[in-house]
Amino acid sequence: MAEAQRRLAQARGDVDALTARAAAAQDPVPYGQSRLGISDTDRDGTLYVPTSYKPGTAMPLVMMLHGFSADKDVWARFARHFARTH
Repeated sequence: MAEAQRRLAQARGDVDALTARAAAAQDPVPYGQSRLGISDTDRDGTLYVPTSYKPGTAMPLVMMLHGFSADKDVWARFARHFARTH
C-alpha cells in the first residue's frame, strides 16, 4: 500500500510539473474576443476567452455553430454572457 501511495504522489508531482511547464511555455492569453483568421470574409470564426480563465487550469471548451434563426452577433452575446457566469 505504501508503494502505491508513493507512486501516486510521484505521478501527481509529475502532472503538476508538466502543467506548470506548459503554462510557462504558452503565449499570453488573448482575453476577450478575437478573430480566428480562418477566412478573409465576414464568415470568419471568433474566439472568446473570459477573463476568469487561468492559464494551466483545465476549463471546458464550448463551440457554438449558428445558422437557424439568429446571426453571429446574437450568439456571441449569449456565449460571452455564458462564459462570464459559468
